[in-house]
Amino acid sequence: MKIGVFSNAWAADIGGGVAYIAAFAHVLREFGAVDLHFRGRITAQEIANLYGIDVQGTTICSVATQAPWGARYFPSAKYLVSDRKYDIVVRQTMSVPGPTLCPRAVLVTEFPAQRQITWRERQYLRTYRAIVANSQFTADWIRHRWRRDALVAHPVVRQIRPLAKTSSIVALGRFTGANRSKHQVELVAAFKQLLDRGVTGWELHLCGVGADPRYVERVRAQAQGLPVFLHLDVPRAELDAIVGAATIFWHATGVDFAEHADPGLMEHFGISTAEAMSAGCVPVVIGKGGQREVVGPDLLAWTWQDWSECVAKTWQLIEQPALCAALAGVATRQGAAFAFPCFADRLRQIMAPLLPETKRTGGSA
Repeated sequence: MKIGVFSNAWAADIGGGVAYIAAFAHVLREFGAVDLHFRGRITAQEIANLYGIDVQGTTICSVATQAPWGARYFPSAKYLVSDRKYDIVVRQTMSVPGPTLCPRAVLVTEFPAQRQITWRERQYLRTYRAIVANSQFTADWIRHRWRRDALVAHPVVRQIRPLAKTSSIVALGRFTGANRSKHQVELVAAFKQLLDRGVTGWELHLCGVGADPRYVERVRAQAQGLPVFLHLDVPRAELDAIVGAATIFWHATGVDFAEHADPGLMEHFGISTAEAMSAGCVPVVIGKGGQREVVGPDLLAWTWQDWSECVAKTWQLIEQPALCAALAGVATRQGAAFAFPCFADRLRQIMAPLLPETKRTGGSA
């Protein structure tokens, strides 16, 4: 079988979407030859270095250099050309793409960005056999906006080994002040409230890509004189050591917005939260978007809606180390539910109805 996997990524380091679609390509190698298409030039080595996912054995292509003839003038028809040579097509998108003629085509989306779609776009969606969402939160919004049910395959979460725990809080994410900000400035302010309440011996570690230098300087200014450490663009091994030793994980994306009005500004899943949980960090995170799904029912009580609640719940964990240690075990088990084998099993279930009978039973097509 020949399988085409089409990503919407222009660069390897833009976030979890690259890891998500690369994991699809990795598993689909079991069923045939895979062409992995990106919009920009991305290499297998970059994916391995950034996300630990092996896509060796796939043919990596740049869509930007392979646009079908006539696609400039008939953009809605371009997939009719690009898809026709494949037995299975997997297309990553956040908006309704053009129609496909591949009878086994699947859409993969991390969130449906279009608030409304036209009658014609609804017909385009009908040419795809299935839609796969990265979370139930996303699937619910696909049903609301696109009027289609979606299957859920949670992203692969890299497992981080728990280390001897220290009195530290960690947060992961790009340093930017845009709408999808990780709110490092406010996290430092919340940490200062804990110090003002008498917390001693604790540190806050902020890790991520320094995407906006001006925002980084704002965070530095807010952290001046406090036991707050910024770790910008650190190697993976160093990052894992910081997370592995941390006791509590903070995450605040979406705090300034109402979930029902601005769902696209929430975390649609929350890969960094799940990674930290695998390392035994107790997640004290915003209770919006996909974060509730990630932490699971046993840790849902430790999510929060405003900064005062974040500080209060963190204070409670610091004051009750035995409780914190017990919750760390719960977090580790929940984080393991998003490991690669779980993703692979789920994707095989989703793809099974699309495969020829010989492939389902282990024969050759």
